[in-house]
Amino acid sequence: MKKLLTLVALFSCVIASAQSPKTISYQAILRDNVGVLIANDNNVSVRVSLIQGPLIENNVIYVENHNASTNSNGLFTLEIGGGSIESGNYSNINWALGPYYLKTEIDPQGGTNYLITAVSELLSVPLANYAFESGRRAGISGLFEGYWAAQTNGLELGNIAFTYINDHMMFINVRDNISVDWFYGLCELTENTIILEGGIIWTYTLIDDVLTITEDDQGTLYTSIYERQ
Repeated sequence: MKKLLTLVALFSCVIASAQSPKTISYQAILRDNVGVLIANDNNVSVRVSLIQGPLIENNVIYVENHNASTNSNGLFTLEIGGGSIESGNYSNINWALGPYYLKTEIDPQGGTNYLITAVSELLSVPLANYAFESGRRAGISGLFEGYWAAQTNGLELGNIAFTYINDHMMFINVRDNISVDWFYGLCELTENTIILEGGIIWTYTLIDDVLTITEDDQGTLYTSIYERQ
């Protein structure tokens, strides 16, 4: 008799790396029907589907497959957007046209007999990815538009992005966990300053797609360096 399995999704939704800013990190813990961890399983099959709009089968726009492994705590991690494509084109998804839902199907035996299904609505990730895909405009704002990966981080920010949303220039800070630890807000760009909503003022230099941002905190300078992706 097949075991009933449960999934505890930690759906952390982070921007995975500077090289692939659009991928989404998904984590989950596998347990059996009595709550025992399914640990150190090197043969977990996961099928990931992205659903646009109402939760009906015909609205699935992208499907990919992954082979994953659980650790000693039953945890596995995969990067959505980096799997083996079954259907659709991840890079062509327009994140502004949500809502979007993520469906995961799991077979701990490494096959296609999926015993676990979970569906979660994507909330902040589409907005962030939409920001990273924005087209650059003319002028100072256009120079900043896009996704920037932190090289040094004196300001203790994460990776950042600049984009237009509803005709306003927006600053997005992408920290370790975008689902709970990120923010975005209005900003104003001049020839030498970035003025954030709330009155924070940064000075900057931008040379050959390397952005250096400095904040003067009562005479103490904090500097971060970012590289355009």
